[in-house]
Amino acid sequence: MLKVQESASHPKLELPLSPSDGVGMFGPGRFAMIIDGESLHHALRMIGTDIDYKKLLGMFFGQSFLVSATYHAIAPSGEPSGRRALLDWLEYNGYRVREKRGRFTARSAGRGAQEEGVSLEMAVDALDITPRIDNLVLFSGDGDLAPVVRAVQRKGICVSAVSTLASKPPLIADRLRRQVDRYFDLRDLMPHLHLQRNAS
Repeated sequence: MLKVQESASHPKLELPLSPSDGVGMFGPGRFAMIIDGESLHHALRMIGTDIDYKKLLGMFFGQSFLVSATYHAIAPSGEPSGRRALLDWLEYNGYRVREKRGRFTARSAGRGAQEEGVSLEMAVDALDITPRIDNLVLFSGDGDLAPVVRAVQRKGICVSAVSTLASKPPLIADRLRRQVDRYFDLRDLMPHLHLQRNAS
């Protein structure tokens, strides 16, 4: 079972998570997933693992209907070829990729992890898709997203955030964690989403 940390407005729950058999972890409803790619990459590096993005889509199978999965990327000049390959793979496998030119500088506590971050673009996406969904999942710890989360919640949408408390200081901003309806720590998800690499 997956332990879910919930806000004061929702009781704590334990939900089954079985991406491989398509059960889905969120139950019924229409979902959108918006990912801050650089923030997620940094969080994964902090906990020493990598994610299987195909399994991530599988979290929404079963009773859930995934309306959109958007991956926001900072695209610096001279980016590694591996990063370009990842973005291409995502585009061919069900993700919508949005790129923004800039430089990434990791900072703590989710406070705008990029020099030129993607919180504004994520906020626009969230507000744009609100009429089409029941649930929104944000892969970010950026506290600047708290106001847009509040606006989306006023429309009756349940908002979840995925980040981590494993780093010191935590990558998830306290004001974002308090604002969302549900918070999932990336460490708890990784046993189900870990990328299995072929042995050479």
